[in-house]
Amino acid sequence: MYGSVGDDVDPGMRTRDIGIVLVSIVGAALVGWGVGSKALVDPIDVPSLPIAPAADSETGSADFLEIEGISCYGRDGTCQLTKVLDVRLKVAPVAWEKAHAGQLPKVALVIGGIVFEHITARAVQSNTKVLRFRLDPNQDAAKWKELFTGQKEQVSMPFALALPEPSTDSKKVADFRLISNARVAELVVRPNELTRVIYSSIVVLILGLLYLGHKSDLLRDAGPALPLPGRKPYSLARTQLAVWTVVIVGSYLLLAAVLGSTNPFNETALILIGVSAATGLTATAIDDTVTTPKEPRASRGFIIDILSDEEGVTIYRFQMAVWTLVLAAVFFYKVWTELAMPDFNAVLLGLLGVSNGTYVGLKMRKS
Repeated sequence: MYGSVGDDVDPGMRTRDIGIVLVSIVGAALVGWGVGSKALVDPIDVPSLPIAPAADSETGSADFLEIEGISCYGRDGTCQLTKVLDVRLKVAPVAWEKAHAGQLPKVALVIGGIVFEHITARAVQSNTKVLRFRLDPNQDAAKWKELFTGQKEQVSMPFALALPEPSTDSKKVADFRLISNARVAELVVRPNELTRVIYSSIVVLILGLLYLGHKSDLLRDAGPALPLPGRKPYSLARTQLAVWTVVIVGSYLLLAAVLGSTNPFNETALILIGVSAATGLTATAIDDTVTTPKEPRASRGFIIDILSDEEGVTIYRFQMAVWTLVLAAVFFYKVWTELAMPDFNAVLLGLLGVSNGTYVGLKMRKS
């Protein structure tokens, strides 16, 4: 049997060897993903939309609104999500509104060449020549994701104004055209203070899980306790559920803090938690329904425990552990770089499901 081959080998050395293999696989996967993903780039200098013809800025009689400056109210005068942003014009907005009745509330903000059609002027201070916008992360969420993908913690972004083209087709997506020049301001993608808090929270979460997993039976197989100093072996299914719990809770904390969004979940997160929870529940049920008494196994170390059954280290456990580590690492990497929970396609989720199903099926047969 495979499990009996290494009985005369130092268990510590065997554990280290398997650990090196797992780390190498995860590292290779992350490097490959990083090469194929969008690199950190500087923002474009001007919006990538056709600029409307300039007009007489004194009367505001044409479409053009000349921007004199941008005022942000985040830390150190930077622009931040959930904060307001003031666009200072060279003409009073009321003058432009007289020539374009009813159009001012439709003026949308353009950031880095992307039109945020639902972020429009909410408060107008006509006497101070100011249009006010709120950088709401819940509006045009897909466009925030597009804007922030691959960006650094703080970037210089061009801001401009756009207006939808008139259309008689209510079902058609509106075409926008620029009606202003562009001004550059600093946009904070990830506030440093929040980043530290989130990292600290995730570290505390991980350390708490490790402590409870070591001191209690949180991550160990079901069944009666063994006589001391023996401990029950660690459970692969429970460990997988713990990993996805930490990854998804950590991702939620990050997105809630940075974007101010309280509902960043998607179907992928639901499926990952559901698959791991169902696997853990089924594995426990199988252990509870065993009719033939078996000699209780004592723990031989975390890695050996999750990769082994009564017959020794098995390929189906190894496969499930590797898929869990790789997908969890990729999931959090995408959350960090794109500020959104990734959408794994059906094939990728299916591979995880097949791996977990194989684990459950073989566990049932061997019981």
